[in-house]
Amino acid sequence: MLTGVLSPEDGFSGFSSSAVVTIASMFIISKAILFTGGLDYITDLFSFLGNFKKQKAIIFILLTIGVISAFINNTASVAIFIPVIISIGHKLKMSPSKLLMPLSFISILGGICTLIGTSTNILVNSVAVENGLSSLGMFEFSPMGLIFFGVGFLYIFTIGFKLFPDRREEGTDLTSDYSMKNFLTDVELKPAFKGVGHRLNEEKLLGDLDLDILEVYPAGSQERSSKEIRDLQSGDILRIRGNAKDIARLVKREDLIVRPSHNWKDMDFTGGELSLVEVVIAPNSDLQNQNIDDINFVEKFGAIVLALRSRGELMQEDFKNIALSGGDSLLLYVKTERIEELKHHSSFVVVSEIGFKEYRSKRLPFALAILAGVIISSALGIVPISVATVTGSISLVLCGCLTMDEAVNAINWKVIFLLGGILPLGLAMEKSGAATLLSQWLLEN
Repeated sequence: MLTGVLSPEDGFSGFSSSAVVTIASMFIISKAILFTGGLDYITDLFSFLGNFKKQKAIIFILLTIGVISAFINNTASVAIFIPVIISIGHKLKMSPSKLLMPLSFISILGGICTLIGTSTNILVNSVAVENGLSSLGMFEFSPMGLIFFGVGFLYIFTIGFKLFPDRREEGTDLTSDYSMKNFLTDVELKPAFKGVGHRLNEEKLLGDLDLDILEVYPAGSQERSSKEIRDLQSGDILRIRGNAKDIARLVKREDLIVRPSHNWKDMDFTGGELSLVEVVIAPNSDLQNQNIDDINFVEKFGAIVLALRSRGELMQEDFKNIALSGGDSLLLYVKTERIEELKHHSSFVVVSEIGFKEYRSKRLPFALAILAGVIISSALGIVPISVATVTGSISLVLCGCLTMDEAVNAINWKVIFLLGGILPLGLAMEKSGAATLLSQWLLEN
C-alpha cells in the first residue's frame, strides 16, 4: 500500500476474504464440539483400549482421529486430543511421545480429505473462485486425500513408530512426574509468630528466599483457607514450595515448626481454591523467549510455577531466569476458577488437570446437528461454504453451545492475521507482474 502497488481496499481485502471468514468459523465450530462433550464420548471409547493389544489400539486411535480431522479443523483436533492421547499412552504403558507425533501427522493427513478439514484447502478453494473457477466440492479432495492418507497411515504404522522418540515418564501422578517430593513442605506457626492476628505478608515472611506459599490450613483443620483474606492464627499450617536450602533457612526461625515429611500425591492439591495443572507452551506462543519471572504468572494467570520440563531437563528450582520455548511443560498451581482461561489462552495447551471437566452435554445434539448441516449444505451446493460455516457459528452461540466470549477466544487470531496479510501479498505479486514472471520461469524450466 505504501508503494502504491495496492490500494487500501486491496491491502485490507484479505480480512474480508471468504477463506479467512470460513477458517475463523471452523475454529468456532470445532470448539463447540469440544465444549458440548462431543469428543468426550470418543475419550470414553478410547478408555477400553487398555484391554486391546497395542497394535489394534493404535490402528483404532489413528483411524478415528483421521476421520474426525476431516470434519473439524486439524489444528483444533490436535489441541483437543493431546490430553486424550497422553491418557491412552498411560493405559497402554507406552510413552505418550510415541503417540503424540503420529497424532500430529495423521490429523494433517485426515484434514486434506475434505474441503473443511484444513485451512489450506479452504484457502485454495477461495482463490479458485476469485479467479473465475467453479467452487470445489466438499468431497472433491477425497480421492487423492484418501490415497495420501492410506500411504501415510501405512508408513506411520510400520516404519514411523520405529523412528518416533520414546521418552518414558516416571508415572501418571503429576507430583511424582515432576519429582516434587523434596521441594514441598508444611510449616506450623508457633504462638511467637509476629504475624498472628494479621493477614499473611509473604514478602515480609520470606524476604529474599526463593519460596512460594501455596496454601494456608487453619489450625486443627484439613480445609484450606484463602491466604489473602484470613487473619493468621497460632497453629496454622503454611504449605511452601522451594528448594531445601531456602526452606532450611526459613525454619531456623524460632516461631516456625517444620511438619513431618510427606509423600506428596496429586490428591493433596485437590478440593480447594487452587488446582494442580500441567500445561505445554504452544508453538509460536507469545510467551516464547520470555523468562518466567518477567511473565509474572501470579498476576497474569493466578498461577504459581512449581516445576519446568524443558528440552528433556526437569527443573524444580532456579528456573525463573530460563527462557521458555515451544513444547516446554510447566507444572502450575493455579486458581481453579482460572483454569478455563488457561484452556482458552493461545499460549497454552492444558494436558493434565486434577479434577473433572464439565460439558454442556444437553447442547451436544444441537452442535452435532449444526455441524451436519454445515457439511450437507456445502456438499450439496445449497449455500457457499463461507455462508454455511458463518451461519453454523452464529447458530452455535444462539443455541447456547458457546458463549460470545468463548466463540471469540476459539479463533486462532494469529492464523487469521497471517492469512489476512498473505492474500494481499499474492494480489500485489499479480498486479506488479511478479506472478507472471515467476510462472513463465517455472514453465520454461
